[in-house]
Amino acid sequence: MAVDTSRFFTYEDTKNQDIFYRLPDHWWSRHYEYIWASHFAQKGDIVLDAACGLGHPFKYYLADKCKEVYACDMDERILDTNEIIKELEYYIGKENIDQINLPILSIPQFAVSDISNLPYEDAKFDVAFCISVMEHIEDTEVQLRSLQEFKRVLKDDGKLIITVDYPDVDVDSFLSLIAASGLQLVGDHDFTKPVNAITSDYYGRDLWCIRFVLEKISV
Repeated sequence: MAVDTSRFFTYEDTKNQDIFYRLPDHWWSRHYEYIWASHFAQKGDIVLDAACGLGHPFKYYLADKCKEVYACDMDERILDTNEIIKELEYYIGKENIDQINLPILSIPQFAVSDISNLPYEDAKFDVAFCISVMEHIEDTEVQLRSLQEFKRVLKDDGKLIITVDYPDVDVDSFLSLIAASGLQLVGDHDFTKPVNAITSDYYGRDLWCIRFVLEKISV
């Protein structure tokens, strides 16, 4: 299937555990999510990594690839490089921190922000990424406002690249929110869970991961 097909990730998809650093084994879906999302990041793009996490590496991958990189998170420590380094040391060990290209940590333009109230002007981004975030937002109204905010900050031809954990996020309900937000699926989609869908019970329950490629509804 094409890279812009919205669907469950499967074990046949490309996997890469080395994205800026060696990802922890239990980050089961990130091994697939990041490498897939990377297909949508181009050299001349202005991009957003939304709810980027303190030590999560995708924003730094983008910083080495795109024209301008913005990243936001609710954690105020995101503005402190020393705190980010501490988080990286936790993930990879202090003895391995010299393997990190530390100057790149200062390239993303960081902001402390909830994704339902993004601090960016209208039509700013070529691509916005939201990787494994929505399942942590229980309030569907907040999910809707977040999708509306993504629509607002995307350029007219921009894309929202988003992944969610299933069944924490119900597909039909989420598709309704997408439509209500003024966004729509790009390309083909198939939300039937295949037998080879990637899965994990690390968090005490069975989880699968779904990817969506979205754009603004044309008016």
